Amino acid sequence: MWLRVAPSWTVNEHIVVSGDLHYRRQSVPGHLFNPVYAPLTNAGRLGLTYRTGNWSLQANPLMWFQSYPALGTMADFNRSVNKEFRMSALLEWNHPISQHTDLRIRGGYEYRMFTNGTTAGRTRFRVLTRHELSEKSYFYVWNETLLAGPPNWNRLRVFEINRTALNLGYNISEHVSCEGGYQFSHRRRKSLVEFDEEHALLITVFLRI
Repeated sequence: MWLRVAPSWTVNEHIVVSGDLHYRRQSVPGHLFNPVYAPLTNAGRLGLTYRTGNWSLQANPLMWFQSYPALGTMADFNRSVNKEFRMSALLEWNHPISQHTDLRIRGGYEYRMFTNGTTAGRTRFRVLTRHELSEKSYFYVWNETLLAGPPNWNRLRVFEINRTALNLGYNISEHVSCEGGYQFSHRRRKSLVEFDEEHALLITVFLRI
């Protein structure tokens, strides 16, 4: 399960200040209805988006992630919790396909600083299609691939994560929207031979000021 709250403030027609807090947990047999058992990620983000025409540039100068090991084997219970700061810059192109449907293509770079003193980088590429069902409801489908990049990257293991998701949203008011959806993730572990596959229920509340 992935729970997320995302407040934002529209400064003017070009600039939006945004943030989010999210919590992800793992599905463990016998503890499916315990929301705090086997957490996967706690995270927070503060960002700034500049929009002009069909383009938008998003800068995230401050992100904090605390990631727990995915519990696949008994050895995973002894793995340490990963803590890191991130900074990222993302450029997105929005193309209207029809009156109610948009195509959005986004790419960018993410710099990661771990509390143990190491650093890493990776690139992100996402393709999203959004369709308005009515004045208040909409849905979108997206796929995102994350690839390792400089610094301190291994060219023999560039692939990190691929995510595919379907979301259904509803605008409750001018200031509040909610979304629910499903996400499938194919993730490479730190070893060269192991992969995790995750199925997640997504619940998000957007607050606009």
